[in-house]
Amino acid sequence: MKRITRFSVGALSALALGALMGPASASAFTVWQVDGVNVSSAVGTTITGTLSFAHTGGLGGNFNEGCRLVGTGTVRSSGADSVDTLHLRDLTDCTTTSGTCPNPSVQIVNLSWNTQLSGSRDNFTAGSSGRGPGGTLICGGVSTTCTASTSAAIANSGSSVLATFDSSSGTASCTDFGTMRVTGVLTISVTGHTLSAA
Repeated sequence: MKRITRFSVGALSALALGALMGPASASAFTVWQVDGVNVSSAVGTTITGTLSFAHTGGLGGNFNEGCRLVGTGTVRSSGADSVDTLHLRDLTDCTTTSGTCPNPSVQIVNLSWNTQLSGSRDNFTAGSSGRGPGGTLICGGVSTTCTASTSAAIANSGSSVLATFDSSSGTASCTDFGTMRVTGVLTISVTGHTLSAA
């Protein structure tokens, strides 16, 4: 009886520790998969979603733009990928959600960007241009460009992968001496197939 009691207490302790730590590899993504098979050569992707660009301080002051974006990318072997194009669907795809920003717009700059799966995130860094990922925020003809390496949380969702920009994505520096934070979700997919991170 004592032996069973000791085993039970030990098992409960192990379960409690596991619950606190979570599964060791559940979110440790290292590769892209298409239809459940590891990607071994370049595969084109489609990118859609809505991002919020929150500008703080500097000459532009405080404002927030919400913009719908579309683009293309590429997933490769060993968890490498890239954002090759990213732009507004049309000129009315940005709205001012807070602050003062007449006729808001954004132009994504320094494409293409290199990206790399790392744990539960996808890291965005400078690509072919040699300059950091970023965007030019436009308000009533006045613009500021904000850039920084960043990251997004990765999660599989149906046949697509969601890249969520959150509080861990970091802050970009802007040419008007302000800063910018990006939040929102981009959906990454491969037409006619299931894309996943594994």
